[in-house]
Amino acid sequence: MEDKLIIDFAAGAVGVDLNADIVIIGSGIAGLVIAREMAASGKQVLVLESGDISKSLAADAAAKGLTHIIKPDGEVLQQDHYLHESRQFAFGGAANKWGGKCAIMDPVDFKARSYMPMSGWPVDYQTLVPHVEKACRDMQIPTLTKADDWARADFSINNRYNFESSIRTFTPLTGEDTGSDYDRFKRGIATRPNIRMLINATVKEIVTNRSGDKHIDYVCIESADGEQHQVSGTTFILAAGGLENVRLLLSSNRQFPQGLGNDHGLVGRYFCGHAIFRLPSSVPGRQAGLCLPLAKDSLLLKEYVNKDSSTPHKLFKLSENAQRRKKLPNGTITLERRLESDGQVFYPAFFMLEQQLTEQSYVSLLPPVNGHSALQLHWHFSRQDVINLQAMLALFDADLQKSELGYLDYVFDETALFKYMTLASHHMGTTRMSDQPDKGVVDQYCRLHGSDNLYIASTSVFCTSALANPTITLLALCHRICTHIKD
Repeated sequence: MEDKLIIDFAAGAVGVDLNADIVIIGSGIAGLVIAREMAASGKQVLVLESGDISKSLAADAAAKGLTHIIKPDGEVLQQDHYLHESRQFAFGGAANKWGGKCAIMDPVDFKARSYMPMSGWPVDYQTLVPHVEKACRDMQIPTLTKADDWARADFSINNRYNFESSIRTFTPLTGEDTGSDYDRFKRGIATRPNIRMLINATVKEIVTNRSGDKHIDYVCIESADGEQHQVSGTTFILAAGGLENVRLLLSSNRQFPQGLGNDHGLVGRYFCGHAIFRLPSSVPGRQAGLCLPLAKDSLLLKEYVNKDSSTPHKLFKLSENAQRRKKLPNGTITLERRLESDGQVFYPAFFMLEQQLTEQSYVSLLPPVNGHSALQLHWHFSRQDVINLQAMLALFDADLQKSELGYLDYVFDETALFKYMTLASHHMGTTRMSDQPDKGVVDQYCRLHGSDNLYIASTSVFCTSALANPTITLLALCHRICTHIKD
């Protein structure tokens, strides 16, 4: 390898020091940021990556599994491509294929809401704010204050009715090609003097001591040709992603037959993600969207168009007040482009709505084949999810018309809703956070309940999905983990 501190386990482990102060499982963006922060504090860090320096057919095959989307009427949609297309086992993780969209979660996302089962985080928005600021700087995007100032410059529908604006911006740290901004970012971290990166090193098991207290003694790693070794450390960070974390915990059943951290059957349960919905309009062949006379079009409205993957834009979101009054989850409406015809302007749109959590959405292991247990995802959409989406669209249409701006041209067709649905590559909730061990897998510091030295740094610890792209919140939690370990 050209980077001497990136070690290829496929070439053997002779002379490789497999002990460190901090052992991180996964070289995605979470693992990289924690590695950098802990190395800066003087710790020796070892990062374990199951994939190669770049994507490979073998790693892609390891990411494959089954995905069942269950509609409210019970019909099952088979989307087996989702598990491997939404992940990447390689140096840099899924961020290699990330478009870079960043967003900050809303204060309401952390609060308990009586109409949203299992809502409420053990950490609140204000506690995370200093760490969110660090995450924004990591990603080279505007911090909270600058983002809020821009989002407040709105036109008449906002602040008078049920919707307000929210910002989506883009980090320049994207791309998997050599020389891309993200490539420089990850290599800059991986090649620091007290960080070692071991690629092609698949963690097969996380091994606890025999006392039953979930103290991690070591992890077992394996190369593609079956060579195995033990990696020991003082503190272990599981940062393998919202799906792979489940496989590793459930497979680590030497001392705990039900799986490590799965005392209450919660590992893999309460999966949540982000579904993107599109609907038809009243005009045949046209997508639903915002329709208004040309004379009503506004320069400010153009700031809401999601033009490309580099220009910040706004979207419409349900205000916290409206959510509580209408007993609705968080929801957003995004304008995709601007079309003009016959004196009218039309903005095709897509819609997102936070799902209600259910234990019927879960990730489990399939029977092992050649020693590897693939994953199976059951993602359930309830009747209430559909009702909530329909209510949000009706509310937005009513607000547009009351403001005399225009109207939302859509036909609510449940068949079309799921036919044109796309699934974002966001995997959350499967090792959820709670101060109560019978309600979650990790505590508020993302440490496994009952363990003194295993942390989970992943969107899998999210208590609810909210609607913000999860990277900024994830990195904020990573910074909080680092602070907790240092203290």
